[in-house]
Amino acid sequence: MLAENLVEEFEMKEDEPWYDHRDLQQDLQLAAELGKTLLDRNTELEESLQQMYTTNQEQLQEIEYLTKQVELLRHMNEQHAKVYEQLDATARELEETNQKLAADSKASQQKILSLTETIECLQTNIEHLQSQVEELKSSDPGRSRPGRGGPQQPAPGSACLKELYDLPRHFVYDHVFAEKIASLHSQQSPEEEENGRLKKTVSVLQAQLSLERQKRLAVEEELGLALKENRELEQQLRAADACGARALELEAEVAAMRRALQAEHPWANGVDTPALDALLAPEPSQSLLEEMFLTVADAYRRPLQRSSSDTVLGGPAAGPDEQGGERASNPKDRTSPLQPELSRLPPRELRRTRWPACRCPARL
Repeated sequence: MLAENLVEEFEMKEDEPWYDHRDLQQDLQLAAELGKTLLDRNTELEESLQQMYTTNQEQLQEIEYLTKQVELLRHMNEQHAKVYEQLDATARELEETNQKLAADSKASQQKILSLTETIECLQTNIEHLQSQVEELKSSDPGRSRPGRGGPQQPAPGSACLKELYDLPRHFVYDHVFAEKIASLHSQQSPEEEENGRLKKTVSVLQAQLSLERQKRLAVEEELGLALKENRELEQQLRAADACGARALELEAEVAAMRRALQAEHPWANGVDTPALDALLAPEPSQSLLEEMFLTVADAYRRPLQRSSSDTVLGGPAAGPDEQGGERASNPKDRTSPLQPELSRLPPRELRRTRWPACRCPARL
């Protein structure tokens, strides 16, 4: 009997509901509101993720553009290094040539001075000889003639005349005109012949002096040309240094862009650097050449005149970049926000900067 009563009570309790309809309706309403809230939150998160993905793509495109600039500038720096070597060799050759020209100029000046002294000495000798000839002419008519029966005595002026004829033998002349003074005694007016020879010697020396002056002028002109070429080479070196500084600035901009990307997205450290380098393969463009190296185009457009080893530096020819063409048209608008940050970086840190890794949201 007791067992039957317990079974009946249990069956009666099972028929009664264990929950309230109001509570169930309230729970369903709360669940619906919670689901709606979660859906809205999920939509907002998807929009935020899409915006972050778009921003990341833009930054990757900017990094790609700057990397192309850096690679192109590195290639130009290699060419500039070769040009530096050629300029150094040319400068050394010009210095040696200048030293040789200076030595030749000094030798020419000394030779001109020696020739001038020789001409003055010859003119002095000519005047002295002319004075002696005049004295002899004036002394000959005053001499008395010898008698018919007396012994014939030699004229007193004959000894002086012979001494006058033998006088040029004791002078040391230059090898140019030493052979021209050969005969010292002649029966017909020897003093006139001696004067003629001396005048010819003076004319030869004057011609040599004029030739030496012309050589000196030519040497001075060559020296001026060498100095002008040195100034042109210095201008080319300054232009090449400006290009190198621009390359360092672009490398610093790329490094700053990567650091900014890493600071903005700390979760972007998992991507491999080789994969990003493969994505940012360098493709030089002609518009970049026209923009970055317009100031040094005239310096390498004209070859050197004296050195045959110098070559004309020409920029590498490259086709337009199909994907980055719009970015290459206006690179200053993208790089201008990074100037305050780049001015605080030292040059040594800019050279040693490594490319930070980044991961786009599509790979997550």
